[in-house]
Amino acid sequence: MKWTLGQQRLYRRQVAELGLMTGHYGDDERRDLMERITGKRSTLELSRDEMKQVIDEQQRLLRQCDPSFQRPRRPTWTQETYIAHLVDLLGWSKSPERLTGFIRKETRGWIDSLDRLNRAQKSNLISGLKRLLADERSGKARADRPAAARHPRPWVPQLLHDSAVK
Repeated sequence: MKWTLGQQRLYRRQVAELGLMTGHYGDDERRDLMERITGKRSTLELSRDEMKQVIDEQQRLLRQCDPSFQRPRRPTWTQETYIAHLVDLLGWSKSPERLTGFIRKETRGWIDSLDRLNRAQKSNLISGLKRLLADERSGKARADRPAAARHPRPWVPQLLHDSAVK
């Protein structure tokens, strides 16, 4: 199995950091390190486990160059910040009542505040906001379609229909 895209990005970032820290870590040194660890000189030939060994060795070298080196962590979103981001993308940040209405719709009227949602409900809210954003971007959202393109009501109440016929 081949290495993952995340491994390849981390590998490239570490190669660049080693080049900056040492001033002489170039293509030859990188290939020599790979050959010493795996016996191969190209990243295309490496498996996922071999790529992990090379990445671990590069991290050891980085810690040797700078003892305070820590593997960079990706910033993570909290559910609240991600909801705020989606609300901003939808253009609802100036009208909080839109979000309140959407929360009521998603919880069937039981909850009307983001603070009162539990983790699972926030997850469902995020999914709903993402679907709405995708529909809006693709032009499928109801507000984005002209009235002529909207589907008419497919049924007529039976009582009204019967009384009109008689």
